[in-house]
Amino acid sequence: MKGSRRSIAFVLLAAAVFALSACDNSQGPEGIGSISRTQGEGILKRGDSTSPLAVALPVRIDDDIVTAAAARAELTFVDGTRLTIGEQSQVKIDSFVFEDGPRGNRVSLTIAGPFRYVSGKVGAGEGGAVSVRTPVATIGVRGTDFWGGPIDQQYGVFLLEGSVSVTTSAGEVVLTAPGTGVDIAGADQPPGPIVQWGQAKVNRAIATVTFP
Repeated sequence: MKGSRRSIAFVLLAAAVFALSACDNSQGPEGIGSISRTQGEGILKRGDSTSPLAVALPVRIDDDIVTAAAARAELTFVDGTRLTIGEQSQVKIDSFVFEDGPRGNRVSLTIAGPFRYVSGKVGAGEGGAVSVRTPVATIGVRGTDFWGGPIDQQYGVFLLEGSVSVTTSAGEVVLTAPGTGVDIAGADQPPGPIVQWGQAKVNRAIATVTFP
């Protein structure tokens, strides 16, 4: 138990220095989604309050979801988007607008740690805008299933379906072929070349967000 408490404290300390900002307040009384699956310990921070992660816990704009060591959490948003985060991760919900229409829908998230994002209705059609900010790059999403997170002493982005743009302060690449990925050495470095990831690397990446 002591180790778990230290893990949560460590993630919260990291969160304090990870710049996060809320961008939108458009949401219904029941929130914009909920926690749909959990493993291990984690918390949801809302203002000055915290709650243990639990299935069916509502999620709202400006919430922080934090996982401890060996933990996982899956969020399902009202449009069907699924976001899974791995251990010692944090996601900040910056904005979420979904009107079930063709234009104006948007999602903006800030994520530290390994994650997998599977698009719902937002971002699947024309006019939707989805962006994920990470410690090293901003990822633009279009109708997509992709993974991102630390791997092999770098930061990696791997595409399973759809397309994503990966942008740092030094350059941009666009992944369009499933099975390809890119590694990034740092926020001030351009993304590396787009390559086909070997199965062993893919397995290691997906394992970071897989429930046993």
